[in-house]
Amino acid sequence: MTLAFKLYVLSIKAFIHRVYNDLLSEVVVALSSCVLALTFLYVFNDFLNVQVAGLSQPMRDRFAEILGWVFFVVAGITAGRISRSERLADDSFVEFSQYLGTLPHIIKIFEIVRYGVFLALPLYAAFYFTQRYLFALEASNLLPLMGWYFVFALSIWFFPASDKDAPQDSVATNDDSEFYPISMIRWRLTQMLLRSRMGKICMGFAFIFFLFTLAAFNSTLPPFVGSLAAYLAGLILSFAIIFQVAEDLESSWFERSMGVSHTRYVGCYNRVAGVISFVLGSHVFIAVGLMLNVSGMEFLPASLIALKAAVIGVLPIIITPWLVFQIDARRPAISIMILIIVSIFVATAVLAHWAGLVILPFLRYYALKTQEARFHRA
Repeated sequence: MTLAFKLYVLSIKAFIHRVYNDLLSEVVVALSSCVLALTFLYVFNDFLNVQVAGLSQPMRDRFAEILGWVFFVVAGITAGRISRSERLADDSFVEFSQYLGTLPHIIKIFEIVRYGVFLALPLYAAFYFTQRYLFALEASNLLPLMGWYFVFALSIWFFPASDKDAPQDSVATNDDSEFYPISMIRWRLTQMLLRSRMGKICMGFAFIFFLFTLAAFNSTLPPFVGSLAAYLAGLILSFAIIFQVAEDLESSWFERSMGVSHTRYVGCYNRVAGVISFVLGSHVFIAVGLMLNVSGMEFLPASLIALKAAVIGVLPIIITPWLVFQIDARRPAISIMILIIVSIFVATAVLAHWAGLVILPFLRYYALKTQEARFHRA
């Protein structure tokens, strides 16, 4: 037991040593993350609470309950990903201990302590934010939330090794002149939507929120609720792009050695985002428009409401390539926080008036300028 504890202390010291060797970068990332997190909490309290205040008390309670489930599910996914990456990594501390000849039972105790910490920290964060900002946790609602937390955490933790390195059918074309614009776009769409585990999870949750969008517009709820559900569907699909960029950068030397510039790389993801936006936006526009027409609303008002819901839904997807290199594209959590904050502001402006779309050209210009050439430094 003492040796296992010393091994755990050694792993903490190794982590501190890695941070110290890259101290400046880590401090910048930490400060940026804190600013983004505090800004997100401010936006959450200032915007969402004001909008939700207009709903009935039972609907507000239901909305808080759904957010609580989202917190615990996201925490479970985070814990599972951290534990799984540690379990499968070739340079993990467990592999290092085995290489040194540490006794198996000591390594087992070390793993129990280490993975216990990995599971406990996200669970505590979900518990804290739910208890403080949403609703009081009691045995009747805490046990199901913890159950789903461990279902997601353990299912991702013990998920088999990814087959991304296994031989796959080639998506390359024979036309060398169009290799990057066509083949790489097709390859990334294939990776995100068909092969990536996180991409499939994002697609599943996006489909759920798409169904929530239809249910909201089919009920007596205000249009804000349906537009919010469409926004969440697009936001979750944007996460798939962010995760794919982070995975790309693990082997970005290959594309850089081929002469791929930052502009072409971001342009590729602009087209990927355009394809995903078209699919989601067209489905939201057609489905919501038909539903409102069937319910008796006139064609033009129904079309405008459906169009606004579709535009709000695709906004996070469209702006994702403009923001992903702002701080550190290798860290999806930071890119996700940036995207949430910026997309909420833009979506709020569009929800208030169509003139809010004027923000997009300025956002695109300045966002691309501030992250110029960062693909080569990532």
